[in-house]
Amino acid sequence: MSLLAPTGVVVDVVLVRWPSERGERDRLAGEGIPRLLLVEAGAAPPDGWAPDEDWIRTPADPVDLHHRIAALRRSTALPEPVHLDEGGLLWRGPRWVALAPVERSLVDRLLEHPGRLVSRRDLMRAAWPAQDVEERAVDRGVARLRRKLEHLGLRIHAVHGCGYLLEVGPRDDRPA
Repeated sequence: MSLLAPTGVVVDVVLVRWPSERGERDRLAGEGIPRLLLVEAGAAPPDGWAPDEDWIRTPADPVDLHHRIAALRRSTALPEPVHLDEGGLLWRGPRWVALAPVERSLVDRLLEHPGRLVSRRDLMRAAWPAQDVEERAVDRGVARLRRKLEHLGLRIHAVHGCGYLLEVGPRDDRPA
């Protein structure tokens, strides 16, 4: 059984007046808390900012302010956990896919090292521990998995001649 990432936690966005609350911006940035800078009239926005920060000039339209906050919440939310249960269902949030035993073994091994290369040989040992199979069997298994995992926001990338890596991206919320 594999578990990836903590449960989806949203850290709320803090509004910070710029430049009068520059120290507060620095403190929040150090703690990794998302910030929306309210750039005061006549002030220049900061030279650079981080992915967990945005800015808007004041006075700000309430609708624009709402959209900026919502965008920061989406971009900074922790990913939903990916969980392979004992019955062979791979879950991400409320969505799931059923996996065959070989697919389950491949996914379980890839989930142990998300975003890192897993060798073809390592995947072969995971899926067929007591059998001697050809390396192309892994390729066929991964090809089937790619289609199944796509709507969960999971992508398997081939690294030519080496193996595969699992990318955990945003979930596709279109109906399955």
